[in-house]
Amino acid sequence: MTQVLSDDPLLKQAIAGDAAAFDALLAPLYDPAFRLATVLLKDSGEAEDAVQEGALKAWSQIRQLRGDRDAMRAWFLSIVANQCRTMRRRVWWSVLRLPELATGLGWAEEATIRKVDLSQAIGSLSHEDKVAVVA
Repeated sequence: MTQVLSDDPLLKQAIAGDAAAFDALLAPLYDPAFRLATVLLKDSGEAEDAVQEGALKAWSQIRQLRGDRDAMRAWFLSIVANQCRTMRRRVWWSVLRLPELATGLGWAEEATIRKVDLSQAIGSLSHEDKVAVVA
């Protein structure tokens, strides 16, 4: 059984499993959590996902909370920060599969040939035309 170090009835209700009490405790923490996640991930959409995932994790781990509302703030923000780290790692190692092309040449060879053709075409232009194309 979890010991609650606070006499806060809302906190006791949340730890007992009351979702409405948990939501009331977490509501003022969403904005600081979103700002933290935005700084860590540099993407507001990813930050929203991190805060949402953090809230789900916090709900599932609410019985591990020790302390009062101040402790809940630090506890929740650490959950969100850890979620951001997990999301950054996931992007680093994810694999992107490309569809196979049905042409005789591989896609790398085709891209190289097109690049050479484009370079030759740009090279044949006058200086003024090159500036217009490149600028």
